[in-house]
Amino acid sequence: MKFLTVLLALISFLVAPVSVFSETEFTDFESNPEFKINQIRQKYLQKDTPNLLFQDFFSQQWRFPIQAPNSFYVTQGYNGIFSHQNKQALDMSTPNGVVAAAQSGTVGIVNFGGKWDGWCNSYNDCFNKGGIWNGNHIVINHPNGTSSYYIHMKPNSLMPGIFEGKQVTIGTPLGIVGGTGFTCNIGCSAPFEHLHFQVNSGVNTISTPFEDCQNVANNCVNNIPQEGNDYLSINYPPANQLNTGPIYLYGQRKNIDQNLRISNNKTNWFFSPTGELQINNLCLTDNGSLAITTCSNTNSQKWTPDEDNSIKNIQTGRCLARANDNINTIVTAENCSGSLTQEFRHVSQPVIINTF
Repeated sequence: MKFLTVLLALISFLVAPVSVFSETEFTDFESNPEFKINQIRQKYLQKDTPNLLFQDFFSQQWRFPIQAPNSFYVTQGYNGIFSHQNKQALDMSTPNGVVAAAQSGTVGIVNFGGKWDGWCNSYNDCFNKGGIWNGNHIVINHPNGTSSYYIHMKPNSLMPGIFEGKQVTIGTPLGIVGGTGFTCNIGCSAPFEHLHFQVNSGVNTISTPFEDCQNVANNCVNNIPQEGNDYLSINYPPANQLNTGPIYLYGQRKNIDQNLRISNNKTNWFFSPTGELQINNLCLTDNGSLAITTCSNTNSQKWTPDEDNSIKNIQTGRCLARANDNINTIVTAENCSGSLTQEFRHVSQPVIINTF
């Protein structure tokens, strides 16, 4: 009897971390299980005394920081003679490639715009221009204590919803490959567009074996890309899969349909990398009133998730809203107030998990 009591207590301990989630927190689990698993993984890794029985399940490998289906060319590898001496870093060249988080974590630094848009071609030149060696760059802090660096991104390419303190999952778009900061073509007469990627543990760079290297098309050594070779990112779904799905009433299964009404029937909206919310190749637009119009790449058609679970228009600063949660209620855009009637979430957005 005593053995049975101990056994039941052990089972209860092992399953307890999962059992605390309410059903509504798994609203879109069936359509995007990997997304939810990564959220749970981050919370687990932050525990002071993680359960070693689940250590292998919750460990997360690195993935290429270039979003699929793009390929890239490694112009400089680990300990490269140009600027990577005694540094385990990679320079990846791919025209207009989308930079993506190589592992889940929390955005620690976002330096974009202003002096960071500049270019320099020597140490002294960079110093004199305000220390702009990195150009536009982002740093993500990971639960295991490491930090990943994404350097030299293109001006005005910061993805909507990326800010310091933002929790991101592996594969989250961050910006576009560029040539800001200290980048050089042959002879250093012009910028050279590429992504400089490195991971630090403290002040030291560390080796990051990539899961993408498991594909036979990628010629890696010990799962590390090599200078002078082409590689293909394989582990991220194309953007039209990763960013397509319903706009939910936050914490509910009800969502916004193509007629801008609340519905129980799932309607798939495409949240583009530049922040457009598209349906049937048309865009959700706020020009004083909410409407679905022809896409024109204007700020009136660009939306960003806010910290209070709202979705805000870039141009007007107004948030999606509804008078109540009843089926067929019309969705509008109103001045942001942080109220429950303005809480929405696109399926591609992270869910902040407060309990484990």
